[in-house]
Amino acid sequence: MYQTQNIEVEDLSREFFQEWNQNGKFTIENLENYYYKFPDVFEAYFKSHCQRTPERLNAAIERYPEKYKAMQQTANLLPGILQEVYEDLSKLLGIQMSIKARILVGGFGSNAYVTYDGTMHFAVETLTDESKYLKVLVAHEMVHTFHYELLKRVGFDFSKFALDGYTSLYLEGAATYLSEVINPRLPERVYLSFNESGEEWITLYKNNYNEIMTSFKNDLLEWSMEAERVVSP
Repeated sequence: MYQTQNIEVEDLSREFFQEWNQNGKFTIENLENYYYKFPDVFEAYFKSHCQRTPERLNAAIERYPEKYKAMQQTANLLPGILQEVYEDLSKLLGIQMSIKARILVGGFGSNAYVTYDGTMHFAVETLTDESKYLKVLVAHEMVHTFHYELLKRVGFDFSKFALDGYTSLYLEGAATYLSEVINPRLPERVYLSFNESGEEWITLYKNNYNEIMTSFKNDLLEWSMEAERVVSP
């Protein structure tokens, strides 16, 4: 547990690394044993951010070895980066608040997300261990946390929170913009991909703007969290 006056970080990845190192051959049973140690966290994770099928989990197990050192490095970097980003963002917005974050190992679904209570979650198997890119992702997620806190302070009823593509577009737009404000002068792709990749997608978007906008408008009408969960890489 990493804790300062404003930030509390619960590192669940340590349990994964311990489980991994205790078993000569890591199996799906070992992975499920890790998930069962934190039932509430992973129930929410698999409900909205990753499929929980034997095929998906076995595929993840095959990918962990190549990512293992980066996963450990990322887990070690996150507490300090969270502190740094909090100081930058609270100064920019003029707001002080308590921040909670969890570091976990998932099944190569969502890289990070924020629950409505404001708790940030970071799945280290999907993240870069390059600190300047990791800081952009942390800023993006922390903007969501600040955003939810501001909504609470004005009495917003989260039971009326619209889970649709328009709400998602609004929230993600704010997070992307402010992550760039406190991490300026990086390549445009970084604010969307949070790593070295993505330049080809920026080029594709710019070269096919009208077609993509038409398709995007159509997709908004059929957007769902289930669709997001199923298509996550």
